[in-house]
Amino acid sequence: MLSDQDLEYASSLYENYELLHTHKFIEPLSARRVEYEKARKQIKDRWHRELKKMEETVSNLRKARALYVQRQQDYEKAKDSADKAENCENSESSSKVDKKRRLEDDTLQKAKEAETTYKACVAEANERQQCLEKTKKEVLEEVRELICHCDQTMKAVTVSYFQLQHAMSAPSPVQFQTLCESSRLYEPGQQYMEYVKRLPEPSGRSSKVLPAFVFEPYSPDSR
Repeated sequence: MLSDQDLEYASSLYENYELLHTHKFIEPLSARRVEYEKARKQIKDRWHRELKKMEETVSNLRKARALYVQRQQDYEKAKDSADKAENCENSESSSKVDKKRRLEDDTLQKAKEAETTYKACVAEANERQQCLEKTKKEVLEEVRELICHCDQTMKAVTVSYFQLQHAMSAPSPVQFQTLCESSRLYEPGQQYMEYVKRLPEPSGRSSKVLPAFVFEPYSPDSR
């Protein structure tokens, strides 16, 4: 009976070992890890793309603002120069005044173009920032959902693990108690007697009763 219990327990251990390395523990964890790594990479790449777009937009905005300021300063200088030339027209020829006025108009046009570009960059930056905030919320939701899925898998495999541990350990006290009672009721020699009873009945010469040995006293005639 002891060996039967050992074999049964060993078989249970092996079955639980197989379960732990298949759909009850290792396989779900491995599958979830693969899905997690894939999703994490996708989320990371998406977020970095949006950040890169935002950085490029901000960089363009700064360049547009710098150009806008430069164009405004150029226009102010050209306007001041033209105004001074016009006020001093007596000492300056009319062609020089016209040239400075044309330069003023040219710098004004460039200033307006720079202003238009700058405003467009501001609008684009605001739009990109809104997209970034939207992406941020979506990414956080995806991360939360990913964590929940991982927790669900971890919870499931943990429950399975302890259920298997319980299945292996819970019968042990009862089995040990049963073995204890069986040992207490065992009669010495009982197993041997059962073994002997199972032996085949003797046959042929081996079944003859051998003569008993007897004491033979000394006699001069016996040599």
